[in-house]
Amino acid sequence: MIWKNEEILAEDRLCLTGRRDETSDPLRLFWVGSGIHMTAKVGELFAVIEADWSGHTPWMSVALDGVQVARFALQRGTHRYALLTGMGAEAVHRVSLTRDTQPMEGDEKLLVRLRELELDGELLPRDHKMTIEFIGDSLTSGEGLVGPQSASEWRTVFMSGAKNYAAQVCALLDADGEWVSQSGWGIATDWTGDPRHVLPGIYDRVCALQPAGDQPYAFDAHPVAAVVVNLGTNDMSALNSLTPDERPEREHRIAACVRDFLTHLRQVRPGAPILWVCGMCGDGLNALLERAVADTARTLQDSLMAFLPLPACTAEETGSLSHPGEASHRRCAALIAPALKDLIEKAGVL
Repeated sequence: MIWKNEEILAEDRLCLTGRRDETSDPLRLFWVGSGIHMTAKVGELFAVIEADWSGHTPWMSVALDGVQVARFALQRGTHRYALLTGMGAEAVHRVSLTRDTQPMEGDEKLLVRLRELELDGELLPRDHKMTIEFIGDSLTSGEGLVGPQSASEWRTVFMSGAKNYAAQVCALLDADGEWVSQSGWGIATDWTGDPRHVLPGIYDRVCALQPAGDQPYAFDAHPVAAVVVNLGTNDMSALNSLTPDERPEREHRIAACVRDFLTHLRQVRPGAPILWVCGMCGDGLNALLERAVADTARTLQDSLMAFLPLPACTAEETGSLSHPGEASHRRCAALIAPALKDLIEKAGVL
């Protein structure tokens, strides 16, 4: 069986994940974690993918029953890739093909588009899954989850969204994930203190980092069961570079940005629990974030907003690029999943 372009979108046994502009370019994969999921009896699986870039190479990930079994860099142009071969065609598996690296700001040539899907086997009706939205920075993009601790060059080979805490939370809750993340960005400023690089500034667009994705996102057409925000790490880095006299004004601004973003999230994600988490790279901002979340929940009389502090990554848990490694992400996912499940059950989603 072969599905081409619009046929992939029309096939109700396939599940497309990740933000997309369905009116013009439905098969373009903008964000880390975006791609396609299926339940199938599969002997061989191939995909035709079109790609281009001017800076950093995009990577893709293949998972079988929730476990990554392949990861490969894309080539420029349109090419056919083997995702699975030599499988027993009678066994039923959940299979996914997802973009494993984030979009890159300023790379106007960057393109990842799924053109064709070829399956040697039987595609089965897909199970309904809830979708969880994750908003974050390099931790949500999976920076540092591939490669040795000694790796220090900022390259996409050392990033993997398929191995981060968000992917693990989805596996624990049997959910699909939708990522909006960018390394170095924050809630009020980026890690250098630049206020232009903040996730709230691009959240309402499909993918404002790419010209083709700079379109309004249809939130109503893509509801989610819950939202997880993991922001504050880069704001903390910028805050720590200030003098003691400069800190109070910045802290006030960070708190205001948290309240503004949560208020906006409630408007576009009505009824969805919102869990703000932080702490994997240190808890220096946790008290401020917890107060801001509590203040917003009290003001809005919203019982579905909460803050969860995360344990800091230890030296033994550190991965590449001086970022938390898999063990740290796994430890945090084990805390996030039950807290999120409680909120989802409270909201009546499950």
